[in-house]
Amino acid sequence: MNLDLKSKFVDEFEKFGNSLNGESLTENFQLRKIAFENFKLKGFPTIKNEEWKYTNISFLNKLDFVLSLEEPVTNITKEDIKELLFDDLNENLLVFIDGFYFSELSVIKSELKNGLYIGSISEALKSNLAGIELLGKTIEKSDDSFTHLNNVYYRDGAYINIPENMELTEPIHILNIIDARQNNPFVNTRNLIIAGNNSRVKLVETYHQFGNNSGFSNNITEIIANSDSIVDYNKFQNDDKDLYQVGTTQVIQEKRSVFHGNTVTIKGKFVRNNLNSFLNDEHCESNFNGFYFLDNKDFVDNHTLVDHAKPNCNSNENYKGIIDDEAKAVFNGKIMVWKDAQKTIAYQSNKNILLSDNATVNTKPQLEIFADDVKCSHGATSGNLDETQLFYLRARGISEDKAKALLLYAFSANVIDRITIPVLKENIKRLIAERLNVEVE
Repeated sequence: MNLDLKSKFVDEFEKFGNSLNGESLTENFQLRKIAFENFKLKGFPTIKNEEWKYTNISFLNKLDFVLSLEEPVTNITKEDIKELLFDDLNENLLVFIDGFYFSELSVIKSELKNGLYIGSISEALKSNLAGIELLGKTIEKSDDSFTHLNNVYYRDGAYINIPENMELTEPIHILNIIDARQNNPFVNTRNLIIAGNNSRVKLVETYHQFGNNSGFSNNITEIIANSDSIVDYNKFQNDDKDLYQVGTTQVIQEKRSVFHGNTVTIKGKFVRNNLNSFLNDEHCESNFNGFYFLDNKDFVDNHTLVDHAKPNCNSNENYKGIIDDEAKAVFNGKIMVWKDAQKTIAYQSNKNILLSDNATVNTKPQLEIFADDVKCSHGATSGNLDETQLFYLRARGISEDKAKALLLYAFSANVIDRITIPVLKENIKRLIAERLNVEVE
């Protein structure tokens, strides 16, 4: 099924190498060549692959995707992207179009001093900035086809380095725009975020498409949370265009670090979110929260992995979904607890509400435990709205449609309230309320 697009992307590599000029002699390009051989060998995954069992990507050969390898000439302005921003967020804004950084559309509000860097990977590589040598380290053992493809063809992305003992008060918003007005771009982007010892940073990552053609975003975000750091990471997906997304967020946590990962999808034609955290030292904490609200023929697949390698670490995972019409959701969450990871506490939950007979959810919570002194649990549910709660509201004079909307809003709030950026949380709650046609304070 994948031969056409795979062959097309394989054939592009020699031409791509020639366009890089001097970079073709660097160690970075040698890594691209290794990734190229891996992708050439594996190709794209099929439903025969257990990790893609419920996620069919046969559409790849039905759309004429074109690799985005050169910085686009664009007429997108600051005025055009205003509606893509969150009201009153007061963020550091990094804007990428078709995978390339546009400084003239970006706004850096934090003062770049004492080692703080907020900018692009391409500039960091060019200037050989401190920490950039860690690029690719979190995914070097990955055998995922889309990761290999990203390793081959990414050109740019966000590079964020928070020095030790710094708390960045302004959140950082990475805004990814796919410009599908002229063709069907296939965009590979790479982000690297390093949180120094005892630092704190809040991140927001969003994706939007311009134009009515099809676009594909293949993104990798690497996060290194050093000792005693706190990283709040928020991925928000709300695009009603013909945008296909595969994104991998790979986290490495060092001693006493805390990671909060919030993934919210309230619109998406095709979305695959991979969120993985490797707890590499003692007393780490990892919290994954997810909410998806799908209708029409939307599709979202959340794949998560919390990898407990060391003792005395905690993880908590809470995903909820509302699925309507002919939409489809997939949840595959895995918790690994290795032999040395004694005193682990790990919880996982996935709950779904189906609003239509044609809505589908495939949920697969997993626990693999090789230690004997742990507290772990996992569970999944799917069904309709609670009839008792619905009756309670109807008995108080609330119409059936209004009662259902209120219950669905309350269902989502349990996840959305865990977002640690107040302005972002309120913006998302407002969008969900508008979608449900309910009024909230």
